[in-house]
Amino acid sequence: HQLFERQAQSTPQALALICNDLALSYRQLNAAANELAHGLIAQGVGPEVLVGIAVERSASMIISLLAVLKAGGAYVPLDPDYPQERLTWMIEDSGLSVLLTQQSLLGRLPSLPGVQIRCVDDLDVRGTLNALNPPCRTTGSNLAYVMFTSGSTGRPKGVGITQAALTRHAQVALEFLGLTPQDRSLQFATFNFDAFVEQLYPALICGASVVLRGPDLWDSATWYRELLDKQFTTSDLTTTYWNMLAKDFAAAGLRDYGALRQVIVGGEAMPPEGVAA
Repeated sequence: HQLFERQAQSTPQALALICNDLALSYRQLNAAANELAHGLIAQGVGPEVLVGIAVERSASMIISLLAVLKAGGAYVPLDPDYPQERLTWMIEDSGLSVLLTQQSLLGRLPSLPGVQIRCVDDLDVRGTLNALNPPCRTTGSNLAYVMFTSGSTGRPKGVGITQAALTRHAQVALEFLGLTPQDRSLQFATFNFDAFVEQLYPALICGASVVLRGPDLWDSATWYRELLDKQFTTSDLTTTYWNMLAKDFAAAGLRDYGALRQVIVGGEAMPPEGVAA
């Protein structure tokens, strides 16, 4: 979060986040996250305090996770579409102190005795407030987030990632991806998987723009339309999804790929036809 703050100070007017029809500058995104961070600190959030985030894919999701890091806490992604039994287990097992959510999702969440609930529907997403950065309250050894496993071999298990590990990963990914402030990086992976962080933080620490996919998973026609509309330059996709895009694009004879310069594909073996595409 300090690297992001440094970037916001360096290029405050640069475009940081694009989500649907909303576009936020680095100054706006940083100020909105600061406003929420100060509120979380007042609620007792600090180092090693876990904060659940159960919100729709939106600017509020990005503001919320940045705010938790700025407050010194660690966030726990919670998919509101998960079964209540799974959500209950994740909340109880992690020992959440605070839960950030939205009014429309309250009915889909389990009862949460002892957990402070804060709705983020009224976040100042335009960042009109000039909220100051909170003093840094963490060290590299403090938790940054806790990601729960799929639970396919038993109950889901929370895996803690430290500030130092997250920061180093973002820096290595930034170098590997070759991102520059002129790039627009598509954030496509869900909040509940580690690929999410690789598609978010490297861009935000180098001055690039993040194009956040909305709540609906795009089909190939939507992906192509958004590519030309949002002009993202780099995209990280699963092999299965890439194979679908390649097949559909080839069948449609599409040749104009806008500003796209790089596609990273991984997660499973790539078949020959996927490489040929």
